[in-house]
Order: sequence, then C-alpha cells, then structure tokens
Amino acid sequence: MDSSQRKTSPERRRDSSGPVFIQMAANPACLCVMLAAVVFWLYSPALRFGFSRYDDLKYFEQNQHVQAGLGWDGMLWAFHSVVVSNWHPLTMLSFMLDATIAGTLDPSVPHFTNILLHAINSVLLFLLLQYLTGAKWRSLFVAGLFALHPLNVESVAWISERKNVLSTCFWLLTVFAYARFVQQSKVKNQVSGLRLPGSGYYWLALLLFALGLMSKPMLVPLPFVLLLLDDWPWGRWRMTSIRDWRMRLPGLAWEKSPFFILSGLSSAVTLLVQQQNHAMIFMEGFPLGGRIENAFVSYLRYLGKTCWPVNLAIYYPHPGYWPPLITVTAATLILAASFVVIWSDKKHRYLGTGWFWFLGTLIPVIGVIQVGGQSLADRYAYVPLIGIFLMASWGAFQIFQGLKFPRMAMFAIAGIILIAATGQSRKQLKYWQNDETLFRHALAVTKNNVIARIMLGDNLAHADKLDEAIENYREALAIAPNDTFAANVRCTLGTVLDRAGHPAEAEKEFREALRIAPNFFLAHYDLGIHFILMGRREEAIEQFTIAMRLKPEMPEPRQKLQALGVNPH
Repeated sequence: MDSSQRKTSPERRRDSSGPVFIQMAANPACLCVMLAAVVFWLYSPALRFGFSRYDDLKYFEQNQHVQAGLGWDGMLWAFHSVVVSNWHPLTMLSFMLDATIAGTLDPSVPHFTNILLHAINSVLLFLLLQYLTGAKWRSLFVAGLFALHPLNVESVAWISERKNVLSTCFWLLTVFAYARFVQQSKVKNQVSGLRLPGSGYYWLALLLFALGLMSKPMLVPLPFVLLLLDDWPWGRWRMTSIRDWRMRLPGLAWEKSPFFILSGLSSAVTLLVQQQNHAMIFMEGFPLGGRIENAFVSYLRYLGKTCWPVNLAIYYPHPGYWPPLITVTAATLILAASFVVIWSDKKHRYLGTGWFWFLGTLIPVIGVIQVGGQSLADRYAYVPLIGIFLMASWGAFQIFQGLKFPRMAMFAIAGIILIAATGQSRKQLKYWQNDETLFRHALAVTKNNVIARIMLGDNLAHADKLDEAIENYREALAIAPNDTFAANVRCTLGTVLDRAGHPAEAEKEFREALRIAPNFFLAHYDLGIHFILMGRREEAIEQFTIAMRLKPEMPEPRQKLQALGVNPH
C-alpha cells in the first residue's frame, strides 16, 4: 500500500473520528505508553513469584552456564547445547543476560524480562496493524486483547516460556521489516519476476526471522503468514484473471523462498534434536489416527478457551482417542468455518487472513507430530490468537457500522471486554505464585493428570510434606502404572518413602522400577543409596557397580563405591 492510498483509504478515515477526549489521548505514542503500563500493572504480582520446578530449574536456577552470566564460554555453550529437548541459543543467551544483571539467583529479574517482552510485543502488534491497515482503534483493540487475554498468562508468568515471548518479538519485527519492503519496493502490481529483492528491509526481515528461529522454532509458519498478508491487507493477490494469477504466484512464492528454506532447516534441526532427546517417545503411545483426531478437537478447544477462558491449566493430558461424536463435530465445524471464510473472502478479506493465520500457526504444535504428552497448551496459542483477535475486531467493527452503532457504544463494549479479560487474567495469574497452587489448580480443572500429580508430589516432597507427596505419587501411578514416567516416579516415590521411614515399601518401589526398566540407571543408583541406609553394604556395592556400567560418564556411582572402600574399575 503506497503513501497516497494509505492517506485516503476509507478504513483509515473511519477510524480517525471519535469523541474529543478520546482524540486527545489517541496519539499513537500515548496509546503505546498506556498499553505497556497496563501490561506491567497486570503482571506486576509475578515479580514476587519464584522459580517453578517444572523446567525453570533446567533453564535457569540449576543451570551453571546460565548462572555464570554472559561470556564467551557461555555463548559457545548456548549455540552448541540442547536444553529441555530444544535448541534455542538466543533464549539461553537472554537468560544469561538476566543472570548478569541480577548478579544473584533472583527470579524477579527473569520475570521482569518476560513482562517487558510481552509489553513490547503488545506495542509492536498495535503499531504493526496500524501501519498495515491504518485502522488505529481496531488495531489497538487487537493489541489490547493480546496483551490482556488469560490464555497468554502462561507465556508471561512462566520463566521457561521466555522462548515464546522472545521469538514473538522477532516474529513481529520480521513482519514489520517485510511490510516496509513491500511498501518501499512498490511491488503491488509488479510481482512477476523470479529475482530475489535487493531491498535492505527484505534482508533485514530475513535476518530477524533467523534470530526468531534461534529463539523458538514456532516461527516456522511465518512465510505462510506473509503469503496471507499478501492477500490482506497488502492486496497483492487480488487478480482479475487466471493469467494474472499465473504471473503473480511464482513471484510471490519465490520472494518467500529464503524464508521457506530457513523454516525447513529449522524444522529438520528441531525434529532431530527432539528425537535424540526422546521428546517424541509419546508418538509410540498415540497412533496417527488419535493424533489427527486430537488436532481437530484441539482447534475447537483453543477457540473455546479464547471465547471463554476459564479452567485453564499448565498441562492438559492427552486422552489418546476422543469419542467419535466429539471428533466428527470438531472436524465438521473447523472445515465448515474454513469453507465459509473462503466463500466470503471476496467481501471480507480480513477473515481469510485471520482464520488461516490461526489454523496455520498452530500446525507445528497441534499434535500431529506429538512432542510431549499434552493434548494442547495455553502457551501454544500466543501467536495464533492474533488471527482470531483480528477477525473479531474487524468483524465487529463492520457489523456495528452496518447497524449504525454510536461510536461511544463501540468504545464502551470494547472497554468492557478488555476489563473482563484483565480480571480473568489477574485471577489466572494468582495460580502461578508457586508450584503447589499451580498444580493443585491443574488437578482441579482436569482429569487423570499424571504430570500435575507428579509435579505436585515433587513440590510437596521438597517442602517436607512427605505423606501428601507419597499420596500424589501413588495416585499418579494408579492413573498410568506402565506409563513412560512410571519407573522414574517409582524411584522418586522410593526415595520419599525412605525419608518418611518406610524402608520396606521403598525397596519394593525400587525393584518395581527395575522390573519396568531393567537398565534404568537411576533405579540402580537409588536402590544402592537405599541399601546404604539399611546397612547392606554388599548389595549397595552391587547396585552402584551396575549403575557405573550403565552410565560410566556419571561420577556419582564411582564416588559412592570409593566411599565404601571399593576401587572401581
């Protein structure tokens, strides 16, 4: 969209009117400051929260490389290491920067950084949409929903989700740079060649995209989103004949080819890393049919949680298979909605961009390729929600315009929605104050949640609430006695039983863990510790020797043998 069109577009003119006092506060800079201030106010309680035992220990609290702060050794480690089954060096570098700033093990600093990045993302989204469309108030409403929606609490309040807020910042900057390239090069009616652009903004967009992929591979669908933006609002897909379509399609696709290549490389690296680190072992328990069923149901569940964000949890267990009626209903509704959007796209082009933004950006995490045991996750909706918010904002405005709604009534309705979202987000944020409240809430709003049981048990054991911890571990095993985690859980349960003074029960759990996984290093090592406590020296030596043979790189079994007066070979 060139400068003359942007100045005279009806969309821009319709959004420029409003009450005088609103006009006085409507300076974009003022709106950006207010938006950021609301985000900091909403999430300010998180500055008092601590680390979560769910991944935060691996990312920050117990990571010696991160605690050492920024340095050459740390930078080299970040680019050569995999953390929690992911390669995201820029995310790890951002944690190192937090550690450098804090100087101590202070969780308030990484919490502050997450809040700051979310505020920046909200402001960037507002400025980007206003730049693309000229529709200030609709853009602000989308940014407000993004900033305040309860589904996004997980991405901001959980330190481990730094990768989400950081990668989204690069996502928005990439689109911004690409939009500048589209405007500057004035290629709206000139996309026919197969040469890569020479614009500095184009190559800046590619660089930002690469940085985003090194923060989290969630940016993989971004080239697809750029093609959607070619349709609306850039209008580069508006063709009057098949000949135009044939001429423009190769040019638009070729223009994105470096982005698609980077996406492919990032996808390959991610799959390789997760396979090597056993992050995809859950695929064995979830056949392809069940994963496709869950994908359709999850799309519908994300929409439901967007419209009615209650009963949110840090972990939603995968059901394996959904009842046929639920699956068919979900698939029918998603496909029918897609058909309606395509059918109405000529008159309401924003619907196509918004709807397929939502569907497309969820593809990497919708569960067809299963990573982890969850059926869906609130954090996965961080970027996809933008598409739904865009549809809602532009659609509501068009409806209200048709009904000749008073301008103040539209502002009032938007304000009520944002206030309601803020209240629900503040409520959801309270559950993140510590692991006990977080996982107790997850157990209250989900069923058969093995992960929540295990994590609550870990937290209770750490707090020396041993009887409650034992109860939660046993309930987890009752739900999934032969699950992937069963051997590990039994080892942890055995250790807690020893601490609680139940050695016979503890030994039973260690031996059951070895029955499930005979070559499980931790089970042999923990059983050796148990035998030391029981004064059974020879049996302890036997277990430590097996553990050392299974994992010779681990120093602990060797140290225990030396302490027992045995010279390990």
